[in-house]
Amino acid sequence: MSDSKNPKVFISHATEDKDRFVIDFAKKLRKTGIDAWVDEWEMLPGDSLVDKIFNQGLSNADFFIIVLSNVSISKPWVMEELNHAVIKRIESGTKIIPVVIDECEVPEALKSILWIKILELENYEDSFNKIKDQIFGNSLKPELGNVPNYTSEEIIELNGLNKTDSKILKILGDFTIQNNESHIDIEEMFCSDNKFELNLKTVLGSIEILEDEYLIDYHETTNSRTCRLTKYGLHEYCKSFMSNYEGLIDEIGGLIVNEEVLKNSELSSRTNKPIILIDNILDLLEDEGLLEIIKYCSGDNRILKISEKLKRKME
Repeated sequence: MSDSKNPKVFISHATEDKDRFVIDFAKKLRKTGIDAWVDEWEMLPGDSLVDKIFNQGLSNADFFIIVLSNVSISKPWVMEELNHAVIKRIESGTKIIPVVIDECEVPEALKSILWIKILELENYEDSFNKIKDQIFGNSLKPELGNVPNYTSEEIIELNGLNKTDSKILKILGDFTIQNNESHIDIEEMFCSDNKFELNLKTVLGSIEILEDEYLIDYHETTNSRTCRLTKYGLHEYCKSFMSNYEGLIDEIGGLIVNEEVLKNSELSSRTNKPIILIDNILDLLEDEGLLEIIKYCSGDNRILKISEKLKRKME
């Protein structure tokens, strides 16, 4: 690019195309801040054609626009300017923009370059804007948004699951722990704002696999699709995706044995973990025969008996 803030553009064309397109086009460029170079504006009587065109116009140009028409493609002078521009493109990176205004054959040297087609010489605003954006380097591509957090995390492929299945298990587990809520509306979770960028067919395929692996319970009615992590499913989620999960189990065991913290609500408060996670760990300890629990309809669970095995484990 030249030192000037205004990009310099050389317009190569046939004289016959001046009145029907080139002058109006060049004026439009200049109105938008593009320093368009057209020979009749730059040449004075007595000027050297070679010096003006090749040493001043073409050599100082940041962009070379060649107007291709039925007339210009047969003009030796226009082709000579094109050849000079191709060399300059190779040597210094000058951009070439072909602008096609007729149904004509595009020169071989330009066939690998994307050109702009002008369909109506009296109305070409969209094409002009594309040329202007290219000269100023304005991309029409929308800006990239932030990558969703879940995509930047390394997802472990659990046994019997592929990466998508494992990702969905993690999403369900994250929701369960963060919201202290077991029942999940699948369509609301995955379709309401599509934040996980997973279509419903893919999700339901993985839901079927997770159910087959006893990781979730799935329930479908005419109006809803819901699921919840099973005791085993939440345990597998915690083992795979929660840091220091085994340490949390030991911490809970220590509170039960050493400090006689026997209510789920108190264990939740002491560990700063949701009750749904505390209850799941207590269920697992009960399944292992390490303690006995009484459960109340209110959700308050209390430990009735602590086994000697658990006591020895916590020593």
